[in-house]
Amino acid sequence: MTEILSTQLPLIAVGMSAIAGFIAVAVFFYNQRKQRELSALISRLQHDLKVANSSAIGMGQHLMALERRLQSSDHTDTGNSVVLSKAKKLLVQGGDVDTVAKQCGLSYAEVSLMSALHRQGKLDPKVRPISSVASTSESMVN
Repeated sequence: MTEILSTQLPLIAVGMSAIAGFIAVAVFFYNQRKQRELSALISRLQHDLKVANSSAIGMGQHLMALERRLQSSDHTDTGNSVVLSKAKKLLVQGGDVDTVAKQCGLSYAEVSLMSALHRQGKLDPKVRPISSVASTSESMVN
Protein backbone atom coordinates (compact mmCIF):
# COMPACT_ATOMS: atom_id res chain seq x y z
CA MET A 1 0.00 0.00 0.00
CA THR A 2 2.82 2.39 0.78
CA GLU A 3 4.21 1.50 -2.60
CA ILE A 4 0.98 2.56 -4.35
CA LEU A 5 0.80 5.65 -2.25
CA SER A 6 4.38 6.61 -3.02
CA THR A 7 3.82 6.19 -6.80
CA GLN A 8 0.46 7.96 -6.73
CA LEU A 9 1.62 10.82 -4.50
CA PRO A 10 3.35 12.78 -7.28
CA LEU A 11 0.24 12.39 -9.46
CA ILE A 12 -1.98 13.59 -6.63
CA ALA A 13 0.33 16.57 -6.07
CA VAL A 14 0.29 17.44 -9.79
CA GLY A 15 -3.51 17.11 -9.86
CA MET A 16 -3.90 19.30 -6.80
CA SER A 17 -1.49 21.86 -8.30
CA ALA A 18 -3.47 21.84 -11.53
CA ILE A 19 -6.74 22.39 -9.63
CA ALA A 20 -5.15 25.21 -7.58
CA GLY A 21 -3.79 26.79 -10.79
CA PHE A 22 -7.19 26.54 -12.45
CA ILE A 23 -8.83 28.18 -9.41
CA ALA A 24 -6.16 30.93 -9.41
CA VAL A 25 -6.73 31.64 -13.11
CA ALA A 26 -10.52 31.67 -12.59
CA VAL A 27 -10.19 34.09 -9.66
CA PHE A 28 -7.83 36.27 -11.72
CA PHE A 29 -10.31 36.57 -14.62
CA TYR A 30 -13.20 37.13 -12.22
CA ASN A 31 -11.29 39.99 -10.58
CA GLN A 32 -10.41 41.47 -14.00
CA ARG A 33 -14.08 41.47 -14.99
CA LYS A 34 -15.12 43.08 -11.68
CA GLN A 35 -12.41 45.71 -12.08
CA ARG A 36 -13.73 46.64 -15.55
CA GLU A 37 -17.28 46.86 -14.17
CA LEU A 38 -16.13 49.12 -11.32
CA SER A 39 -14.15 51.32 -13.71
CA ALA A 40 -17.24 51.74 -15.88
CA LEU A 41 -19.32 52.58 -12.79
CA ILE A 42 -16.74 55.15 -11.65
CA SER A 43 -16.74 56.77 -15.10
CA ARG A 44 -20.53 56.94 -15.12
CA LEU A 45 -20.60 58.45 -11.61
CA GLN A 46 -17.95 61.02 -12.56
CA HIS A 47 -20.04 62.03 -15.57
CA ASP A 48 -23.17 62.34 -13.41
CA LEU A 49 -21.24 64.45 -10.91
CA LYS A 50 -20.04 66.79 -13.68
CA VAL A 51 -23.62 67.16 -14.93
CA ALA A 52 -24.88 67.87 -11.40
CA ASN A 53 -22.11 70.43 -10.83
CA SER A 54 -22.86 72.15 -14.14
CA SER A 55 -26.53 72.33 -13.23
CA ALA A 56 -25.74 73.74 -9.80
CA ILE A 57 -23.41 76.34 -11.28
CA GLY A 58 -26.02 77.29 -13.88
CA MET A 59 -28.69 77.59 -11.20
CA GLY A 60 -26.38 79.72 -9.06
CA GLN A 61 -25.69 82.05 -11.97
CA HIS A 62 -29.41 82.27 -12.70
CA LEU A 63 -30.13 83.13 -9.06
CA MET A 64 -27.41 85.78 -9.07
CA ALA A 65 -28.89 87.32 -12.21
CA LEU A 66 -32.34 87.34 -10.61
CA GLU A 67 -30.90 88.95 -7.48
CA ARG A 68 -29.19 91.67 -9.55
CA ARG A 69 -32.45 92.23 -11.42
CA LEU A 70 -34.38 92.46 -8.16
CA GLN A 71 -31.87 94.91 -6.70
CA SER A 72 -32.00 97.07 -9.81
CA SER A 73 -35.81 97.08 -9.67
CA ASP A 74 -35.58 98.20 -6.03
CA HIS A 75 -33.49 101.16 -7.18
CA THR A 76 -35.98 101.81 -9.97
CA ASP A 77 -38.86 101.85 -7.50
CA THR A 78 -37.01 104.45 -5.42
CA GLY A 79 -36.48 106.46 -8.59
CA ASN A 80 -40.15 106.07 -9.44
CA SER A 81 -41.12 107.47 -6.04
CA VAL A 82 -38.96 110.51 -6.69
CA VAL A 83 -40.44 110.91 -10.18
CA LEU A 84 -43.98 110.56 -8.86
CA SER A 85 -43.31 113.07 -6.09
CA LYS A 86 -41.96 115.52 -8.65
CA ALA A 87 -44.97 114.93 -10.92
CA LYS A 88 -47.36 115.43 -8.00
CA LYS A 89 -45.58 118.64 -7.03
CA LEU A 90 -45.80 119.97 -10.59
CA LEU A 91 -49.51 119.06 -10.80
CA VAL A 92 -50.20 120.76 -7.45
CA GLN A 93 -48.42 123.86 -8.74
CA GLY A 94 -50.78 123.85 -11.73
CA GLY A 95 -48.62 122.23 -14.40
CA ASP A 96 -50.45 120.83 -17.40
CA VAL A 97 -50.43 117.10 -18.17
CA ASP A 98 -48.20 117.34 -21.29
CA THR A 99 -45.51 119.39 -19.55
CA VAL A 100 -45.46 117.17 -16.44
CA ALA A 101 -45.30 114.02 -18.59
CA LYS A 102 -42.34 115.36 -20.57
CA GLN A 103 -40.44 116.68 -17.54
CA CYS A 104 -40.91 113.50 -15.49
CA GLY A 105 -40.57 110.92 -18.24
CA LEU A 106 -44.04 109.53 -17.58
CA SER A 107 -46.69 108.64 -20.10
CA TYR A 108 -49.53 111.05 -20.83
CA ALA A 109 -52.00 108.45 -19.44
CA GLU A 110 -50.11 108.18 -16.15
CA VAL A 111 -49.96 111.94 -15.61
CA SER A 112 -53.57 112.33 -16.74
CA LEU A 113 -54.62 109.76 -14.13
CA MET A 114 -52.56 111.53 -11.48
CA SER A 115 -54.18 114.83 -12.45
CA ALA A 116 -57.68 113.34 -12.16
CA LEU A 117 -56.82 111.85 -8.77
CA HIS A 118 -55.37 115.19 -7.64
CA ARG A 119 -58.58 116.98 -8.61
CA GLN A 120 -60.52 114.44 -6.54
CA GLY A 121 -58.07 114.79 -3.64
CA LYS A 122 -57.04 111.14 -3.86
CA LEU A 123 -53.49 111.46 -5.22
CA ASP A 124 -51.08 109.25 -3.25
CA PRO A 125 -47.41 110.02 -3.96
CA LYS A 126 -46.49 106.39 -3.37
CA VAL A 127 -48.61 105.15 -6.27
CA ARG A 128 -46.35 103.51 -8.84
CA PRO A 129 -46.55 104.48 -12.51
CA ILE A 130 -48.35 102.10 -14.87
CA SER A 131 -45.14 101.21 -16.74
CA SER A 132 -43.56 100.16 -13.43
CA VAL A 133 -46.56 98.04 -12.51
CA ALA A 134 -46.52 96.38 -15.93
CA SER A 135 -42.80 95.57 -15.73
CA THR A 136 -43.28 94.18 -12.21
CA SER A 137 -46.16 92.01 -13.46
CA GLU A 138 -43.99 90.75 -16.29
CA SER A 139 -41.21 89.94 -13.80
CA MET A 140 -43.62 87.93 -11.70
CA VAL A 141 -44.77 85.95 -14.74
CA ASN A 142 -41.18 85.20 -15.82
